[in-house]
Amino acid sequence: MKNVRDYFSADTLDMEEKALFEPFFHYGCHRSELSQNGSYVKLSCFGNDIIIYNDNGDIVCFDNICPHRGAPFLCSGENEGCEKLRCPYHGWQYENGRLVIPNRSQFKESELQDVDILRYEVAYCGDFVFFSKAPLMRLREQLGDFYETLEKISVSIERKIDLNRTSFASNWKISLENALENYHVPSVHPGTLAPLELSNGEIVFDGLNSIWISDIRNQKAFRKLERLDHVFEDGIYRRDNYFSIYLFPFSMISSTFGYSYAFQSFFPDMPGSTSFYSRTYSVRSRLDTEAFYNSVKSVNRQIFDEDIRVCNMLQKALKGKEIRFVYNELEKRIVNFQKNYGRYMEDEQ
Repeated sequence: MKNVRDYFSADTLDMEEKALFEPFFHYGCHRSELSQNGSYVKLSCFGNDIIIYNDNGDIVCFDNICPHRGAPFLCSGENEGCEKLRCPYHGWQYENGRLVIPNRSQFKESELQDVDILRYEVAYCGDFVFFSKAPLMRLREQLGDFYETLEKISVSIERKIDLNRTSFASNWKISLENALENYHVPSVHPGTLAPLELSNGEIVFDGLNSIWISDIRNQKAFRKLERLDHVFEDGIYRRDNYFSIYLFPFSMISSTFGYSYAFQSFFPDMPGSTSFYSRTYSVRSRLDTEAFYNSVKSVNRQIFDEDIRVCNMLQKALKGKEIRFVYNELEKRIVNFQKNYGRYMEDEQ
Protein backbone atom coordinates (compact mmCIF):
# COMPACT_ATOMS: atom_id res chain seq x y z
CA MET A 1 0.00 0.00 0.00
CA LYS A 2 1.44 3.31 -1.02
CA ASN A 3 3.09 5.09 1.95
CA VAL A 4 1.07 3.15 4.52
CA ARG A 5 4.23 1.99 6.29
CA ASP A 6 5.99 5.33 6.06
CA TYR A 7 6.21 6.18 9.73
CA PHE A 8 9.02 8.73 9.48
CA SER A 9 8.52 11.05 6.49
CA ALA A 10 7.33 14.65 6.84
CA ASP A 11 6.32 14.60 3.16
CA THR A 12 3.95 11.69 3.78
CA LEU A 13 2.50 13.48 6.80
CA ASP A 14 1.82 16.55 4.63
CA MET A 15 0.03 14.36 2.11
CA GLU A 16 -2.03 12.76 4.88
CA GLU A 17 -3.15 16.19 6.03
CA LYS A 18 -4.45 17.00 2.56
CA ALA A 19 -5.84 13.54 1.73
CA LEU A 20 -7.25 12.42 5.10
CA PHE A 21 -7.62 15.39 7.43
CA GLU A 22 -9.01 18.16 5.24
CA PRO A 23 -11.76 16.26 3.34
CA PHE A 24 -13.22 14.17 6.20
CA PHE A 25 -15.26 14.87 9.32
CA HIS A 26 -13.49 14.15 12.61
CA TYR A 27 -14.85 13.57 16.08
CA GLY A 28 -14.58 16.58 18.38
CA CYS A 29 -16.64 16.10 21.52
CA HIS A 30 -20.09 15.48 22.97
CA ARG A 31 -22.46 18.44 23.05
CA SER A 32 -22.66 18.21 26.87
CA GLU A 33 -19.02 19.33 27.03
CA LEU A 34 -20.05 22.69 25.56
CA SER A 35 -23.07 23.38 27.73
CA GLN A 36 -22.08 26.89 28.88
CA ASN A 37 -21.54 30.03 26.85
CA GLY A 38 -17.80 30.34 26.36
CA SER A 39 -17.03 26.67 27.01
CA TYR A 40 -14.51 25.13 24.64
CA VAL A 41 -12.64 21.98 23.69
CA LYS A 42 -9.13 22.23 22.25
CA LEU A 43 -7.64 19.55 20.00
CA SER A 44 -4.18 19.25 18.49
CA CYS A 45 -3.91 17.82 14.98
CA PHE A 46 -1.02 18.06 12.52
CA GLY A 47 0.69 20.46 14.92
CA ASN A 48 -2.25 22.90 14.97
CA ASP A 49 -4.64 23.77 17.78
CA ILE A 50 -8.31 23.51 16.82
CA ILE A 51 -11.01 25.03 19.03
CA ILE A 52 -14.65 23.92 19.29
CA TYR A 53 -16.50 26.73 21.07
CA ASN A 54 -19.93 27.65 22.40
CA ASP A 55 -20.62 31.15 21.13
CA ASN A 56 -23.91 31.99 22.88
CA GLY A 57 -25.41 28.64 21.87
CA ASP A 58 -23.86 28.49 18.41
CA ILE A 59 -21.13 25.84 18.19
CA VAL A 60 -18.23 27.06 16.06
CA CYS A 61 -14.94 25.39 15.20
CA PHE A 62 -11.80 27.20 14.06
CA ASP A 63 -8.01 27.23 14.12
CA ASN A 64 -6.73 28.84 17.32
CA ILE A 65 -5.28 31.78 15.39
CA CYS A 66 -6.35 35.41 15.38
CA PRO A 67 -6.73 36.54 11.74
CA HIS A 68 -5.10 39.89 12.57
CA ARG A 69 -1.47 38.89 13.27
CA GLY A 70 -1.64 35.16 14.04
CA ALA A 71 -1.56 35.05 17.84
CA PRO A 72 -3.67 32.34 19.56
CA PHE A 73 -7.04 33.34 20.97
CA LEU A 74 -6.68 30.80 23.78
CA CYS A 75 -3.18 30.61 25.22
CA SER A 76 -3.47 28.25 28.17
CA GLY A 77 -2.28 24.68 27.89
CA GLU A 78 -5.70 23.40 28.95
CA ASN A 79 -7.60 21.03 26.67
CA GLU A 80 -10.96 22.40 27.80
CA GLY A 81 -12.34 25.32 29.74
CA CYS A 82 -14.65 28.31 29.63
CA GLU A 83 -13.55 31.83 28.72
CA LYS A 84 -14.05 34.65 26.26
CA LEU A 85 -12.30 34.53 22.91
CA ARG A 86 -9.91 37.45 23.19
CA CYS A 87 -6.55 37.67 21.47
CA PRO A 88 -3.95 38.70 24.08
CA TYR A 89 -1.82 40.49 21.48
CA HIS A 90 -4.08 43.31 20.24
CA GLY A 91 -7.40 42.54 21.93
CA TRP A 92 -9.42 41.28 18.98
CA GLN A 93 -12.44 39.30 20.19
CA TYR A 94 -14.97 36.92 18.70
CA GLU A 95 -18.51 37.07 20.05
CA ASN A 96 -22.06 36.56 18.76
CA GLY A 97 -20.85 35.39 15.37
CA ARG A 98 -18.53 38.29 14.57
CA LEU A 99 -15.12 39.77 15.24
CA VAL A 100 -14.94 42.73 17.60
CA ILE A 101 -11.95 44.85 16.53
CA PRO A 102 -10.45 47.54 18.78
CA ASN A 103 -9.89 50.89 17.02
CA ARG A 104 -11.62 49.58 13.94
CA SER A 105 -11.56 53.04 12.37
CA GLN A 106 -7.77 52.75 12.05
CA PHE A 107 -8.21 50.03 9.43
CA LYS A 108 -9.39 50.42 5.87
CA GLU A 109 -12.89 48.94 5.92
CA SER A 110 -12.31 47.27 2.56
CA GLU A 111 -9.45 45.25 4.10
CA LEU A 112 -11.72 43.91 6.85
CA GLN A 113 -14.57 42.72 4.64
CA ASP A 114 -13.35 39.13 4.32
CA VAL A 115 -11.48 38.87 7.62
CA ASP A 116 -12.88 36.10 9.84
CA ILE A 117 -11.79 33.31 12.14
CA LEU A 118 -10.36 30.31 10.25
CA ARG A 119 -13.50 28.18 10.35
CA TYR A 120 -14.27 24.50 10.01
CA GLU A 121 -17.65 23.10 9.11
CA VAL A 122 -19.51 21.65 12.12
CA ALA A 123 -21.92 18.71 11.84
CA TYR A 124 -23.80 16.59 14.36
CA CYS A 125 -24.69 12.96 14.80
CA GLY A 126 -27.19 13.22 17.63
CA ASP A 127 -25.19 14.95 20.38
CA PHE A 128 -21.81 14.06 18.92
CA VAL A 129 -19.98 17.04 17.39
CA PHE A 130 -17.83 16.56 14.29
CA PHE A 131 -15.75 19.05 12.29
CA SER A 132 -14.17 19.22 8.83
CA LYS A 133 -12.07 21.73 6.95
CA ALA A 134 -13.46 20.97 3.48
CA PRO A 135 -15.80 17.96 3.64
CA LEU A 136 -15.82 15.58 0.72
CA MET A 137 -19.28 14.30 1.73
CA ARG A 138 -21.98 14.95 4.29
CA LEU A 139 -21.47 13.45 7.76
CA ARG A 140 -24.40 11.04 7.40
CA GLU A 141 -22.86 9.65 4.23
CA GLN A 142 -19.41 9.36 5.82
CA LEU A 143 -20.79 7.46 8.84
CA GLY A 144 -23.00 5.27 6.67
CA ASP A 145 -24.89 2.52 8.48
CA PHE A 146 -23.26 3.50 11.77
CA TYR A 147 -24.95 6.92 11.82
CA GLU A 148 -28.09 5.73 13.61
CA THR A 149 -26.12 3.60 16.09
CA LEU A 150 -23.90 6.55 17.00
CA GLU A 151 -26.95 8.79 17.26
CA LYS A 152 -28.51 6.38 19.80
CA ILE A 153 -25.25 6.15 21.73
CA SER A 154 -24.93 9.94 21.87
CA VAL A 155 -28.32 10.45 23.50
CA SER A 156 -27.58 7.68 26.02
CA ILE A 157 -24.61 9.65 27.29
CA GLU A 158 -24.96 11.74 30.41
CA ARG A 159 -21.57 13.45 30.63
CA LYS A 160 -17.81 13.19 30.13
CA ILE A 161 -16.17 11.68 33.20
CA ASP A 162 -12.56 11.60 32.04
CA LEU A 163 -10.29 13.11 29.40
CA ASN A 164 -7.08 11.21 28.81
CA ARG A 165 -4.96 13.53 26.67
CA THR A 166 -1.53 12.09 26.03
CA SER A 167 0.91 11.37 23.23
CA PHE A 168 2.19 8.26 21.55
CA ALA A 169 5.86 8.47 20.55
CA SER A 170 4.85 6.63 17.41
CA ASN A 171 3.35 7.41 14.04
CA TRP A 172 -0.44 7.65 14.11
CA LYS A 173 -0.82 4.64 11.80
CA ILE A 174 1.06 2.40 14.26
CA SER A 175 -1.16 3.70 17.08
CA LEU A 176 -4.39 3.29 15.12
CA GLU A 177 -3.58 -0.14 13.69
CA ASN A 178 -2.88 -1.39 17.21
CA ALA A 179 -6.41 -0.31 18.16
CA LEU A 180 -7.89 -1.99 15.08
CA GLU A 181 -6.99 -5.54 16.14
CA ASN A 182 -7.56 -7.74 19.17
CA TYR A 183 -4.82 -10.27 18.43
CA HIS A 184 -2.52 -8.42 20.86
CA VAL A 185 -4.93 -8.44 23.83
CA PRO A 186 -3.60 -11.52 25.70
CA SER A 187 0.01 -10.30 25.42
CA VAL A 188 -0.41 -6.55 25.97
CA HIS A 189 -3.45 -6.44 28.30
CA PRO A 190 -3.16 -9.56 30.51
CA GLY A 191 -4.67 -7.89 33.58
CA THR A 192 -7.15 -5.47 31.98
CA LEU A 193 -8.94 -6.66 28.82
CA ALA A 194 -7.73 -10.26 28.68
CA PRO A 195 -9.60 -11.37 31.85
CA LEU A 196 -12.90 -10.75 30.00
CA GLU A 197 -11.90 -13.64 27.71
CA LEU A 198 -13.18 -11.84 24.64
CA SER A 199 -14.17 -14.07 21.75
CA ASN A 200 -12.77 -13.59 18.26
CA GLY A 201 -16.24 -12.28 17.53
CA GLU A 202 -17.53 -10.73 14.36
CA ILE A 203 -16.19 -7.90 12.21
CA VAL A 204 -18.63 -6.01 10.00
CA PHE A 205 -17.47 -3.50 7.39
CA ASP A 206 -19.54 -0.63 6.09
CA GLY A 207 -17.73 1.50 3.53
CA LEU A 208 -14.80 3.17 5.26
CA ASN A 209 -15.92 2.16 8.76
CA SER A 210 -16.20 -1.08 10.71
CA ILE A 211 -17.31 -2.66 13.97
CA TRP A 212 -15.85 -5.50 15.99
CA ILE A 213 -18.38 -7.27 18.24
CA SER A 214 -17.02 -9.72 20.81
CA ASP A 215 -18.75 -11.96 23.35
CA ILE A 216 -17.51 -11.96 26.94
CA ARG A 217 -16.70 -15.62 27.66
CA ASN A 218 -15.70 -15.11 31.29
CA GLN A 219 -19.05 -16.09 32.78
CA LYS A 220 -18.35 -14.54 36.17
CA ALA A 221 -17.59 -11.19 34.57
CA PHE A 222 -20.55 -11.52 32.20
CA ARG A 223 -23.03 -12.19 35.03
CA LYS A 224 -21.63 -9.31 37.03
CA LEU A 225 -22.19 -6.96 34.09
CA GLU A 226 -25.69 -8.35 33.53
CA ARG A 227 -26.62 -7.63 37.14
CA LEU A 228 -25.68 -3.98 36.68
CA ASP A 229 -28.50 -3.47 34.19
CA HIS A 230 -30.95 -2.18 36.83
CA VAL A 231 -28.54 0.66 37.70
CA PHE A 232 -28.98 2.35 34.33
CA GLU A 233 -32.00 4.03 32.80
CA ASP A 234 -34.22 2.35 30.26
CA GLY A 235 -33.60 3.44 26.71
CA ILE A 236 -29.80 3.61 26.79
CA TYR A 237 -28.04 1.92 23.88
CA ARG A 238 -27.16 -1.50 25.32
CA ARG A 239 -25.51 -4.65 23.98
CA ASP A 240 -24.56 -7.80 25.91
CA ASN A 241 -20.99 -7.75 24.61
CA TYR A 242 -17.88 -5.68 23.99
CA PHE A 243 -17.81 -3.67 20.78
CA SER A 244 -15.59 -1.12 19.06
CA ILE A 245 -16.59 1.02 16.09
CA TYR A 246 -13.88 2.42 13.82
CA LEU A 247 -14.60 5.72 12.06
CA PHE A 248 -12.21 6.41 9.20
CA PRO A 249 -9.68 7.89 9.38
CA PHE A 250 -8.71 8.74 12.99
CA SER A 251 -11.36 7.72 15.55
CA MET A 252 -12.83 4.77 17.44
CA ILE A 253 -15.55 4.36 20.05
CA SER A 254 -15.62 1.31 22.31
CA SER A 255 -17.85 0.02 25.08
CA THR A 256 -18.67 -2.96 27.26
CA PHE A 257 -22.45 -3.49 27.51
CA GLY A 258 -23.06 0.21 26.67
CA TYR A 259 -22.53 1.20 30.33
CA SER A 260 -19.74 3.63 29.40
CA TYR A 261 -18.01 4.78 26.23
CA ALA A 262 -14.42 5.60 25.34
CA PHE A 263 -14.22 7.80 22.24
CA GLN A 264 -10.64 7.78 21.02
CA SER A 265 -8.95 9.98 18.43
CA PHE A 266 -5.49 9.23 17.03
CA PHE A 267 -4.62 12.60 15.50
CA PRO A 268 -1.33 12.87 13.58
CA ASP A 269 1.12 15.28 15.17
CA MET A 270 4.66 14.81 13.85
CA PRO A 271 5.84 11.81 11.77
CA GLY A 272 6.90 10.06 14.99
CA SER A 273 4.17 11.20 17.36
CA THR A 274 0.40 10.97 17.77
CA SER A 275 -1.92 13.35 19.66
CA PHE A 276 -4.16 10.92 21.49
CA TYR A 277 -7.50 11.82 23.09
CA SER A 278 -9.73 9.40 24.92
CA ARG A 279 -12.96 10.88 26.21
CA THR A 280 -14.75 8.54 28.62
CA TYR A 281 -18.48 9.08 28.97
CA SER A 282 -21.04 7.89 31.50
CA VAL A 283 -24.60 7.02 30.53
CA ARG A 284 -27.87 7.93 32.21
CA SER A 285 -28.39 6.00 35.46
CA ARG A 286 -30.94 5.56 38.23
CA LEU A 287 -28.49 4.96 41.09
CA ASP A 288 -25.14 6.25 42.31
CA THR A 289 -22.47 5.07 39.86
CA GLU A 290 -19.40 6.91 41.20
CA ALA A 291 -17.52 3.78 42.32
CA PHE A 292 -18.31 1.99 39.04
CA TYR A 293 -17.07 4.86 36.90
CA ASN A 294 -13.94 5.39 39.01
CA SER A 295 -13.06 1.80 38.16
CA VAL A 296 -13.86 2.36 34.47
CA LYS A 297 -11.59 5.41 34.31
CA SER A 298 -8.72 3.60 36.03
CA VAL A 299 -8.93 0.53 33.79
CA ASN A 300 -9.25 2.60 30.59
CA ARG A 301 -6.15 4.60 31.45
CA GLN A 302 -4.19 1.45 32.22
CA ILE A 303 -5.21 -0.10 28.89
CA PHE A 304 -4.07 2.94 26.94
CA ASP A 305 -0.80 3.12 28.87
CA GLU A 306 -0.17 -0.49 27.86
CA ASP A 307 -0.93 0.35 24.22
CA ILE A 308 1.36 3.37 24.30
CA ARG A 309 4.31 1.30 25.53
CA VAL A 310 4.04 -1.28 22.76
CA CYS A 311 3.45 1.30 19.99
CA ASN A 312 6.43 3.41 21.11
CA MET A 313 8.54 0.24 21.02
CA LEU A 314 7.40 -0.45 17.43
CA GLN A 315 8.28 3.05 16.25
CA LYS A 316 11.88 2.58 17.43
CA ALA A 317 12.21 -0.96 16.13
CA LEU A 318 10.94 -0.19 12.61
CA LYS A 319 13.25 2.72 11.79
CA GLY A 320 15.18 1.84 8.65
CA LYS A 321 13.56 -1.59 8.36
CA GLU A 322 11.68 -3.11 5.41
CA ILE A 323 9.56 -6.05 6.58
CA ARG A 324 6.87 -7.97 4.72
CA PHE A 325 4.11 -7.85 7.31
CA VAL A 326 1.56 -10.65 7.46
CA TYR A 327 -1.97 -10.41 8.87
CA ASN A 328 -4.43 -12.94 10.23
CA GLU A 329 -8.23 -12.89 10.43
CA LEU A 330 -8.17 -10.92 13.68
CA GLU A 331 -6.24 -8.17 11.90
CA LYS A 332 -8.42 -7.76 8.82
CA ARG A 333 -9.60 -4.31 9.94
CA ILE A 334 -5.99 -3.20 9.47
CA VAL A 335 -5.99 -4.53 5.91
CA ASN A 336 -9.25 -2.70 5.17
CA PHE A 337 -7.87 0.52 6.67
CA GLN A 338 -4.74 0.21 4.52
CA LYS A 339 -6.84 -0.29 1.39
CA ASN A 340 -8.87 2.87 2.09
CA TYR A 341 -5.76 4.79 3.12
CA GLY A 342 -4.07 3.87 -0.16
CA ARG A 343 -7.13 4.89 -2.14
CA TYR A 344 -7.24 8.43 -0.77
CA MET A 345 -3.47 8.88 -0.73
CA GLU A 346 -3.35 7.83 -4.39
CA ASP A 347 -5.94 10.49 -5.20
CA GLU A 348 -3.68 13.10 -3.57
CA GLN A 349 -0.57 12.19 -5.60
